[in-house]
Amino acid sequence: ERERWFFAGASYGLRTPLASLAGNIDFLASRGASDELVAELQQDTRRLARLADDLLALSREEAATRPNEIVGLDKLARAAEAADVEVAAAQARVRGDRDALERALSNLIENARRHGRGRIAVETGVRDEHAFLTVADEGPGLRAEEEKLAFGRFWRGRSGAGSGLGLAIVKATAERHGGRAYAEGARFT
Repeated sequence: ERERWFFAGASYGLRTPLASLAGNIDFLASRGASDELVAELQQDTRRLARLADDLLALSREEAATRPNEIVGLDKLARAAEAADVEVAAAQARVRGDRDALERALSNLIENARRHGRGRIAVETGVRDEHAFLTVADEGPGLRAEEEKLAFGRFWRGRSGAGSGLGLAIVKATAERHGGRAYAEGARFT
């Protein structure tokens, strides 16, 4: 509980200095600072802002109660279809929090874009009376020893990119909905 409050407080507390930092970077740019310096500072600020947002999302997800709305995972998947995202959506409904499930799906797709290769496939359906949502790509995926580690807080894998919280948010969302999150190579379910 203390850890959850810490994450919520830290992420909320980071927002004001980050907004100030972004304003100061804009001021530097207007005063002739080098394009390289401004670009680097902007990138660092975006990474910190994403970290603050992810910390807050994880804290909220872990503190949230079990949702009661009927959500079609198939509908969420179809809404995520894009040029690089192919969807095979069989009907799959859960009692859930639509916003949290959309964020989890978005995190999985973004991970596939950032760390995977080739076509991204999203699939939904029901297996053994349990609804599932899977996001896969054509890349090499995780090694067997990485599959369990990937859903831990701040785990960033071989690339070192991102905040390391996206899959932890996916896991917390799945567990809050009475499910689980797991990886098999380049398939995240």
